[in-house]
Order: sequence, then structure tokens, then C-alpha cells
Amino acid sequence: MDAVKPVLIIDDVEGLSFYLAKTFERAGLKAYEARGGAQGIQIFKEVAPGIVMLDMHLPDMNGLDVLIELKRINPQARIMIMSGDVELVTQLRQSNPAIELVDKPIDMRDLFARLGLSRK
Repeated sequence: MDAVKPVLIIDDVEGLSFYLAKTFERAGLKAYEARGGAQGIQIFKEVAPGIVMLDMHLPDMNGLDVLIELKRINPQARIMIMSGDVELVTQLRQSNPAIELVDKPIDMRDLFARLGLSRK
């Protein structure tokens, strides 16, 4: 992963998004937050993040539609899907094992290890 590229967090839960952003910033990464899919897609186009943390349940769009659009824009984008919906996570894992999933609540130690980052 290119540690210079920013992180984009697309999640309508402000507290979680803020926590993730601050944790990534302490690790030396610039973090952008979007509260919905449309805003997330716009920021994605503007900043070309190295990592996208994408929630599946957004107020304005289905997370899968956002995923499809982000991959259309940049097929190599590293997008990690966040969800606390056990049924959805199970379906996604079975349908496409290549999709990177992050269960909510998020284990930041595990997430940083998967991303090759160290927490500060």
C-alpha cells in the first residue's frame, strides 16, 4: 500500500467515521470523511485515495452501488467494506472471496495489520 495516499471513510455514523479518521491520521495518513455514497464518490474522484472504508448501509445509496461505481472509476482501488450485518457479510464472503470485509465493531489492531500500518 502506498502510505502517502489518503484514506476515504464513507460512513453515515459520525462517531465511527471520526474515530477512524483520527486513528488513520495518527498513523500518518490524511483521512477524508463522507456521510453518504454520492459525497463519497465525489471525494474519491477528487483525492484518489489509497484505501476506502465503505459502509454498506448509507442514507442516500446502497453500498454495493457505491462499490460498483468506485471500481468503475478505478478498478485497482482498495476498498474495504464495513458492516455489522452478519447476514450481509456472510453473503458477500460467499459470493466474492476477493472482497475485503471489515466486521463492525472494527478491531483496529487487526485492520492496521491487514493494511500493513502501525498504530501510533
